Amino acid sequence: GVHFKTRLENLRKHMHQFGDIVEMVMQRTGTFIEFDRAKDAQEAKIDGNSSLLDGRRISVRMCRPSDKPRNAGVRWHRDDALKKKESMLHEQEWRQQQADETRERVRARRKEEEAREKLRKREAREREERDKERAERDKERDAKRAEERGSDGDGDGDGDGGRREER
Repeated sequence: GVHFKTRLENLRKHMHQFGDIVEMVMQRTGTFIEFDRAKDAQEAKIDGNSSLLDGRRISVRMCRPSDKPRNAGVRWHRDDALKKKESMLHEQEWRQQQADETRERVRARRKEEEAREKLRKREAREREERDKERAERDKERDAKRAEERGSDGDGDGDGDGGRREER
């Protein structure tokens, strides 16, 4: 028998030293372990009997397959373990794929933001250049107007040189 506080995983690891385990069923009355080969079961009976597990001695005896518990107890089956491992690998691959896609989306978003920022800066430079050109044109126009006003000598810009017309 096995101590009631012993966990199925601890027992599986302990008994695995004798051979590949196909299935285990742990109950209050005892634990049924099916090995892949009969030779491994015989080795477990001889070498595993009175071995220490979780600080207590265990007893190992052979039984017939018909003695296997049908529906009660904690079960472990290597096919279930393989399915679980495969499922975990699929989940891990899926998570990795999600992380890669997220990184790619973030990278694409950054590139878009950088392109928008470049465009904003270019447009700002172009606006600034247009404003400068406009200011220079306005300045030239104002200077030309001032020159025209000042060319008649009286500063009124009418070009009559200060003469008055009578009507």
